[in-house]
Amino acid sequence: MGKKSERILIIENDQKVSEYLVHQALNPAGYTVEVATSATRAFSLMESFQPHVIISNLFMPELSAKDLLAAMAAQGLDIPVIVLSKEAEEGDILAAFRLGAVDFLLMPVRETEVLRVVERALTQVHLQVELNALRQTLAGVQKDYQDLSAGMAMLPEMERLIHSAEELPHLLQSFLEHIIQVTGADRGIICLGKNGSESLYLTTMVNMPVELKAQLNKIWEDGLSTHWENFESLHIYGESLKPFILSNYGQAALIVPIHFRSEFFGSLILFRMQMLPFVPTQRQMASFLTSSLGCILMVYRLLHLTDGVSMEGKRDKEELIDKWEDTVKHHLVNAYETTLALLSEEGMLLNSKQKKMLYQINDNLLAILTEIPPFTSQPSANEN
Repeated sequence: MGKKSERILIIENDQKVSEYLVHQALNPAGYTVEVATSATRAFSLMESFQPHVIISNLFMPELSAKDLLAAMAAQGLDIPVIVLSKEAEEGDILAAFRLGAVDFLLMPVRETEVLRVVERALTQVHLQVELNALRQTLAGVQKDYQDLSAGMAMLPEMERLIHSAEELPHLLQSFLEHIIQVTGADRGIICLGKNGSESLYLTTMVNMPVELKAQLNKIWEDGLSTHWENFESLHIYGESLKPFILSNYGQAALIVPIHFRSEFFGSLILFRMQMLPFVPTQRQMASFLTSSLGCILMVYRLLHLTDGVSMEGKRDKEELIDKWEDTVKHHLVNAYETTLALLSEEGMLLNSKQKKMLYQINDNLLAILTEIPPFTSQPSANEN
């Protein structure tokens, strides 16, 4: 047979028995096997050899299988144990099962029986590995969901501030504080352009060094935040960041363009003090929220065009507003339908609190949609 990747530890002080198991059954089947004849050696191999399955003599003089199982439980070692007995001592075998043994073998035993019991134990191991992987995946999904919930919770407040010109600085400050929290950043800045200028100006900052306040509303140059290709975010950290001025403020930086379609407004820059990269979910959340900020800045610009414009200029303004409304409605509908699909997904492992939060997001999206007239084909949520 081909070489298997599974490792088997035999705890047995009878050399004839261990050699039979190794050379007649397990090695020919391709398993990697180690033998321990003492308790000290057994626990040493558990750490260094890291077996997938243990076969242990039920009546080892120094360490019986029952003592072994109790000691493993105390140390948090989760390795399937098959007990091996030369006699049908049912009481001891049952006691071993109560302590966590997964199967047993009675000597004398045939090679086929050894392999059958070992394969059965390994099936349990493989299922546990898959279960752990699923749990990790679910934990990742739940973390993504929490990040999404945190991001979506910001939308109603942003929508409320759209029409408040005097509150734009407050909006930028609140936005930056929130996105720092959502992405796990330590500090950040927002740099925006001004009409007629290709330069960016430091507009808003959170948790930045005190001396940087003198730079507020002045030209910001870092060699990175004005160079964009297809408006893709830039994630840079460690040695790659050191040649740039941004390295003065952290060891990891996430630079996200603020834009609406082809209209570029500026850049969001998030920092981490330690060399801890931003994970994909955090980068995606930053891009998602920053795209919302781009929409708001476009609305702010449109709502504050001078009143003394020509009829042609007014028509252009109305067309821009109509296009913006169509785009916003499109993205909001997509987000609404996505959350609705999650709630309707069969087998989706969400507890009652998570479902309630998801329905809240759904309601918030619907509330925003109804505030943007005219809205045809408005979706409706049927909460189960």
